[in-house]
Amino acid sequence: MAYDYLLTYDDYLAAQRAYYSRKWTSRLFYIFLIWICPLAGCSLVFFELYLYIGNEGFDHFYLILGFVFGIGMPLTRIYQLRGCWRSMNPTGNAIPAELEWNDEQVVVNVKDNRDNGEERLLWPSICGLITDSNITLLFIEKKRFIFIPNRALPQEAWDDLRTHYATLGRKQC
Repeated sequence: MAYDYLLTYDDYLAAQRAYYSRKWTSRLFYIFLIWICPLAGCSLVFFELYLYIGNEGFDHFYLILGFVFGIGMPLTRIYQLRGCWRSMNPTGNAIPAELEWNDEQVVVNVKDNRDNGEERLLWPSICGLITDSNITLLFIEKKRFIFIPNRALPQEAWDDLRTHYATLGRKQC
């Protein structure tokens, strides 16, 4: 049975969040980039203001470093995510996709503007399956995955896909 669905930018962001929640090292990197860097940057800016008010001298180093950590790194991450989405989809609209599977393979057909990106994957080539509340990731390699929104398939189809992966898929990348 083939299932048609649309991939949106929100699905892409949910896939990135699910990927970062996969392992503790990825989660730690995400926390560092999204929370610790901006807090450290703001702390450096306030430290520079404290030095300026206390007549200790004005050193531009802490101010520049504070803006780089506080604003630059999170904005760079947002820019990278949007750039990756635009490289997959230059128009920025939702991408139609199709998913089907049988006992031998999984076929994912992403119909973007450039061509039909059909990918046929044998079950042993799929080395991971992660599901959260919004998205499911099928891992092909350690850092390469196909994302499928949970709204795309009915519950019976998800159960069948998980059963096929549990019996036919590879367990580690």
